Order: sequence, then structure tokens, then C-alpha cells
Amino acid sequence: MLTGTAAITIPSVVIFGKLLDSQRWAQRPKAWVAFSLWILPQTGCFIWVAFEYHYLGNKTALDYGS
Repeated sequence: MLTGTAAITIPSVVIFGKLLDSQRWAQRPKAWVAFSLWILPQTGCFIWVAFEYHYLGNKTALDYGS
């Protein structure tokens, strides 16, 4: 049974590879679509992490001091 992350990652990598290998589009539009498909989730993750750190404050479980 696939975990949640693998169930999303494996198909998305296959689709992303098929997009980049496609001959239907010119290189420039294909590059912009691929960049958008990469940057939008990255931006969402960055915002989510910033949101979590903002609301967790000093209550984080990361203890690198000891």
C-alpha cells in the first residue's frame, strides 16, 4: 500500500516527465508550464511552514540545543 506522499509523488513525477518530453508545445511555453507546476506547490509549502512557525512560536518540538 502506498503512503500518502508516495501516492502523490510518483504520479506527479511521471506526469511532469511526460510534459517535459512532449513534442506538442514549443520549448518556451513548456518551460513556463513546468516552472509553474513546480513553483506553485513550493510557494504553498513555504507559506504553510511560515504559518506553522508563526503560530507555534516557541512551542516547537525542535530541540537542537541539547
